[in-house]
Amino acid sequence: MRRSIRLDKEYIVHSYLTEDELAIKEFLAFNEVDDDDLEPFVDELLQKFVEEYDPEMDKIKKIVLLWCIRILTLGDEIEVNFKCKKCGNVQDTTISLANLLRFPEIDSDEVPTKFVDSSEPIEISDEFYDEMDIDDFEFYAKNLYSYYIVYNTKIHFNCYYCNEDHFTNLMSFKKVLQFMSEDSYETLTEWLHVLVYFGHLTRNDVLKMTPVQRMLEIKYFQETKKKELGDQNGN
Repeated sequence: MRRSIRLDKEYIVHSYLTEDELAIKEFLAFNEVDDDDLEPFVDELLQKFVEEYDPEMDKIKKIVLLWCIRILTLGDEIEVNFKCKKCGNVQDTTISLANLLRFPEIDSDEVPTKFVDSSEPIEISDEFYDEMDIDDFEFYAKNLYSYYIVYNTKIHFNCYYCNEDHFTNLMSFKKVLQFMSEDSYETLTEWLHVLVYFGHLTRNDVLKMTPVQRMLEIKYFQETKKKELGDQNGN
């Protein structure tokens, strides 16, 4: 799949396959690196999934593009496990990435294209332009679009048991790469083995599936084995 995303300009992004998902998880499993040290690996991924990708763009744009690719491939929800800082209960919660990236339709005469680090849409006033120097004004005057991105660096959620407010920061290379797959590296390799040796597929068949296609194939495999077991037991 492919989709057009407008940031400072229009980008065409593509979804990834199981082989890419496995490569990401393998890299994270065997490389302990700081977030900034992940940038060369991220550049390799974005070269593959973003048409006319510019590796010189700033870090936050790269993270936004990664999240857009993740949403295109697996949808806009992620599962986060956390321990409540108040009551101590460990739990899972579902976070919508729509709360991380928003693409509001706006009047292109009112809002210049820019990245906004805020939980609220930017408000354009006379003072906004008054504070600009001439170079900034000329830049914004030439770069007006009908879409812009508001991204929230902190996503808030509540404890199921005591309603205590929590937040997590998802705007880092490591965080987005961790959520590029819903499975661990060990689980991915295990299911690859099962689908090849017991599902009568080739390794290349599985690696060229999208993550969703692979998950459906696993579901059908499990249902078939369950039915076969039931037939053997006379159920």
